[in-house]
Amino acid sequence: MKKMILFICSGNTCRSPMAKFIFNAELEKHSINAYTGDSAGLFCYAGEPISFNASEVLKESGIDSSSHKSKPASSSLLKKAHLLVCMTNSIKNTIQINFPEFTGKLRLMKFFSSDNTAVNSDVCDPFGRDLNIYRNIRDEIADCIKKMIILSGSNEL
Repeated sequence: MKKMILFICSGNTCRSPMAKFIFNAELEKHSINAYTGDSAGLFCYAGEPISFNASEVLKESGIDSSSHKSKPASSSLLKKAHLLVCMTNSIKNTIQINFPEFTGKLRLMKFFSSDNTAVNSDVCDPFGRDLNIYRNIRDEIADCIKKMIILSGSNEL
């Protein structure tokens, strides 16, 4: 059975879906079958599509995100996950407070950054911003996912 990595942001329409799609594309590219990525939001409605700009910057990377529908981070979803990767310290702290049983599964996205000075930093929310901001966020996330892929290939995730 594949281990699920759950990427979590606020609204589940920008950062966490970008992370999910980039992660799954990288897993496929490297023929890693032990993991799968999914995404959720702490403060979202179920069934919302990915934001237009997030979809556009993923298309630039050859990734189709049209299947995305937002979903809230529920206790049952958090329980299924092998690892909970949060986009911000605030999201991580909120999960720790509301779901303390999952504290051991929590990591910040930037924990996986190639920049060791950024490991405790947030991935900023690009919602409503221009395409260049979305590109920067996509690239930040992709950088972190490269390290995750290395760890997943050695089953260290």
